[in-house]
Amino acid sequence: MAARSTWYSHAAAAIRRAMAEAAALHLDPAETKRLVDAAYPFGERAYHPYKMWLRARRDLLLGTDAPGATAQEQAERALLAAWNNAEPIRDNGPAVEMRGLPDLAERSLERNH
Repeated sequence: MAARSTWYSHAAAAIRRAMAEAAALHLDPAETKRLVDAAYPFGERAYHPYKMWLRARRDLLLGTDAPGATAQEQAERALLAAWNNAEPIRDNGPAVEMRGLPDLAERSLERNH
């Protein structure tokens, strides 16, 4: 498994914070993307830091599986992808701790009952 870039880690943390804020404000997916884009933490959007931002943004907003993703990260991405696509979130396995969006699963389960 490849080691994660420090730039990627910082970008992912900023994106998770923005997504948590968007969830708390009950923003739609388009507004969530705007909030995430406004959270860019590295100054100029260029070179390696910007590439890592784009990769983290893709991974977290679209739920794609990045090489080396842990089972926890893959489970989070699946839940986030369902949330972003306004799909029901189903519990198909062991409980997943949502880092950055702690009440996402609870709200979705309430909405489905």
